[in-house]
Amino acid sequence: MLKALIIEDNEVDRQLYSLAFEKIKKTKGIEVSLSFITSFDDFEEQIKSTISPEFIFTIVDLNLNGMKSFPYISQLRKEFPDLYILAMSSAANEEDISSAYESGVNDFYMKPNSQANLRETLVRLISRAQNE
Repeated sequence: MLKALIIEDNEVDRQLYSLAFEKIKKTKGIEVSLSFITSFDDFEEQIKSTISPEFIFTIVDLNLNGMKSFPYISQLRKEFPDLYILAMSSAANEEDISSAYESGVNDFYMKPNSQANLRETLVRLISRAQNE
């Protein structure tokens, strides 16, 4: 079973991720165990207690509780250099996308607007993360 970390403050988005991964398990046979972080409060402690080297990827919302994620992405990259990091946002500009890559993300996607698009994005993410 693959392990993934989702850093997302929006409850609806967290539910959408969970539903998408359930559907991927049913249709593709790929099982992913999800862990969630919903804020940057005590981020270092949350990371230490949540993530381990077995985690294959993380999805990070670029704007969490009104805060930019870039310093936290840099911290993840430093502590877990092999972790595949996907940044997602529904409201990012070119500067944000550039800053995300500079912080250490492997890839960036605008948040999809449908479950089917989200599942397609996640299947591509799983494939890329497994091949890195």
